[in-house]
Amino acid sequence: MLANDSSTIAWEVPVYLTREAIAHYKSRRFFVNLPESPNPITGHIDVVQARNGLIHLLDYKPKARQLDPVNQLLVYALAFASRTRLPVEAFQCAWFDKKDYFEFFPATRHQSQERGGVSMKSARASTGRFSTEISHAFRRAPAY
Repeated sequence: MLANDSSTIAWEVPVYLTREAIAHYKSRRFFVNLPESPNPITGHIDVVQARNGLIHLLDYKPKARQLDPVNQLLVYALAFASRTRLPVEAFQCAWFDKKDYFEFFPATRHQSQERGGVSMKSARASTGRFSTEISHAFRRAPAY
């Protein structure tokens, strides 16, 4: 994918969110549904893109329409923001497959649990050219 489009800047980016970072974001009223643990929460972001003035964190999910990975992507965004010192408002998260593409702004999770935050029901869905292009590029990318 790095060779197939000019927006993609990284692939399979490892991230981690420490207990201290989780406490910091919770104190700023981000709703992060995570168990208490002394160990960092780790993961990897499938695709990082810079486009339209935002950093896009993309996660490929087979059967994307049937999943709701908002909490996972929120953790990725907070982890990436804490390591890069970029504001959470600079990020947009999305998950996709060959047919569907769902996106949300992680900064919208800056609210109480009672208000519900973002879920697949409120994430913006798209189908068509962009999701087709990204899923084709994702499939064409060489394995490492």
